[in-house]
Amino acid sequence: MYDFIIDSEQTTEVQKRLAGQVAPNLSLEQYDFLLQSLASKRDDLDFTENKYLKPRDLAPSLGLGDEFDFMNKLCSKLVHPTVQSILSDDKDAQSERDLFFLKGRDYLADLMREITPFAQSLCVETPETN
Repeated sequence: MYDFIIDSEQTTEVQKRLAGQVAPNLSLEQYDFLLQSLASKRDDLDFTENKYLKPRDLAPSLGLGDEFDFMNKLCSKLVHPTVQSILSDDKDAQSERDLFFLKGRDYLADLMREITPFAQSLCVETPETN
């Protein structure tokens, strides 16, 4: 629960800052509401830590150490700037590029199918969803 609170706070704070920059007219009320809810949970648990559990440290205890290492490397390559040189090269046949891209897409789709029900179970009602 503690790691959930820390990760949720940090993610929400970053999303709030990003939303404020890219859409300055957007209401940030839902972010504030979620941050207040998380702060309330912290108070209820008398929890003050701010260090999160790193996935790299958690994965082996779940028997997912190798999968984490593989997927972490693959996903880091997909977000690294050099991925553009792989995915946007139109000079030669694209079978390798297309396969790489489609495998990444398939992994993301599978991940979303598996994680969405769990994420929805954690939803906190905001003023807009009441």
